[in-house]
Amino acid sequence: MGWIIRCSKGMLRRVPHHQRGLRLPLLDFSLIVLAGLLAWGAVHELTAQSRALREYRPELLLTSEITFKADLLQRLPRQPELIFFGGSRAERFDPQYARRKTGLTSFNLAVTNSHPEGAWALVNWLYDRRPGAKLRWVWGMNSATLSDRDLDPALLQDQRFSWYFDDALLRKQRELLPQTVAQMPARSRLGNRRYARDGLLLWNTYDRYVEMGGSLGDSLDRYIATAIAKKKNADKQGAGRSRAREYFEKTLRLLNDHGTTPVIVVMPVHPRVLAALRKEGRVRTPAPFPAYLHSLEKRFRLKVVDLTELSSFGGDQAGFYDGVHITRENGDRVIDTLVKKAGDLLR
Repeated sequence: MGWIIRCSKGMLRRVPHHQRGLRLPLLDFSLIVLAGLLAWGAVHELTAQSRALREYRPELLLTSEITFKADLLQRLPRQPELIFFGGSRAERFDPQYARRKTGLTSFNLAVTNSHPEGAWALVNWLYDRRPGAKLRWVWGMNSATLSDRDLDPALLQDQRFSWYFDDALLRKQRELLPQTVAQMPARSRLGNRRYARDGLLLWNTYDRYVEMGGSLGDSLDRYIATAIAKKKNADKQGAGRSRAREYFEKTLRLLNDHGTTPVIVVMPVHPRVLAALRKEGRVRTPAPFPAYLHSLEKRFRLKVVDLTELSSFGGDQAGFYDGVHITRENGDRVIDTLVKKAGDLLR
């Protein structure tokens, strides 16, 4: 983050009456002034360097769902009270349906391939926009959420978010971005997706596939063909420390420090996928990812709602686009379950 000089309450104190007439020797006072000027110069230089690092040539800005949804949120008359976050699996949580169930103004801030670094920046940004606001945070997750990956371009290029990361990380990650106009992608990362003003994903390639006559059965066959290998890698990366896991826990602490108890939703998996994973011995009991989340309850305030199994929320087998991406109808069933199991945190 940027360098900010603050005077905390304990740093300023009254001078006793009997000391108010005392003066420092001239030499000592000069040294104090000189040291102060040098310190101010160092901070000013660091601030300028940090600001220069975050300035970005407009022609090199990459499209990002984070930037797009943040723009949508800023156009609202007031900041939402309930935020849905997560990856593409959570993009069908309907804020209007949530408002009817909870009475809270809601927004879907989930983005494709989301990771905790994005949550860290967005939560900081939301609290900085409205320091005294009460925020409810519903976070749809899966084991791959805690695997390390490159930062989203918005976190590197958008000054609303880049200040929440240190300069060294920004420099390292920005080396991976296009350095010239010729290296810029020809197509937008948002593709042909359509969104509601409250961030709900209305239409994307999954919907196009259905409109063209594609079947869920074929989608599941393709998904299962690669799910076993992906599950193995996700379990490996989910073990031990990682940057993503550190930012996840930092974000939990930030939410807790502002009086928010996040609701962590372990997202549903289609029964056919679970059956295939079990057959290959890729499903352990207890599952390591929910177990890790529950272990955090000793250090943080959070509510874990494991909806992996369809029966846990009365889901519909037909309410999937593939093995893990649910339709809006199943998303509504998830919201109903959250109101039942974590309703006290959604008020």
